[in-house]
Amino acid sequence: METYTPTNFRKYQHTIFENLDKTKKPIEITTSRTKENGANKGYVLMTKDVYQQLTALQSEQVRQAEADIRHYALSHDPKTPENESEMEEWLNAD
Repeated sequence: METYTPTNFRKYQHTIFENLDKTKKPIEITTSRTKENGANKGYVLMTKDVYQQLTALQSEQVRQAEADIRHYALSHDPKTPENESEMEEWLNAD
């Protein structure tokens, strides 16, 4: 992923957008360095179709997780454990 400072992003904006359209690769725009771990804060610029694919994939994963949780909950005994050891046995059963 190519990385630009805000100044260079403004300076080469037209070229950056042309390259983004051609390559479809995201571009990072850094804003500042964090004090904790030295990583950069910033933004990622991507094409709209890549963004739509990303959000669609994310939505599908959430739907799948909800379906998996629902299936798991319905296929297990809904009884409430009486004490902590019974709860631990029940959780470790699978």
